[in-house]
Amino acid sequence: MLIPVSLFSVLHVTNFLKSVCQHFPPSIADRVNKISQILDANSVQIYRIIAFAEVVTFPVILVSVFIGIEPLLIPIMHYQFLVLRYRSRRFPYTRFMFAELRVFIEQIAARPTCPSFIRQFLTGFIKLVSRLAPAAEYSMPERP
Repeated sequence: MLIPVSLFSVLHVTNFLKSVCQHFPPSIADRVNKISQILDANSVQIYRIIAFAEVVTFPVILVSVFIGIEPLLIPIMHYQFLVLRYRSRRFPYTRFMFAELRVFIEQIAARPTCPSFIRQFLTGFIKLVSRLAPAAEYSMPERP
């Protein structure tokens, strides 16, 4: 899954071009500024897409391990990556995406048209993911 890598690279390239656009001719600098303004306006959506791709990659990796395409080490490494992303304070979008996906799956399971075996599978899946989620780390302010 190259979606997160390519989107992060686009964001970094535009930030770099924005920092050096003062050395460009005015016509090119205007184009770079317009592109960077568009990306800045949509950065939250881009970060959400990145987080969604990182979260959804894990089940794909698990299926590919069971099929025999990927080695067993890959899901362990990706799980550690997701744990670090989940705990990150600088990139909270992965934690938000887990919460949004949980609400979405709970809504599907709560529908009256959902068969009971699918409802049980979805609630079991939510419980499993909740158990594997790292504990929330709250830092207490220090007293002077």
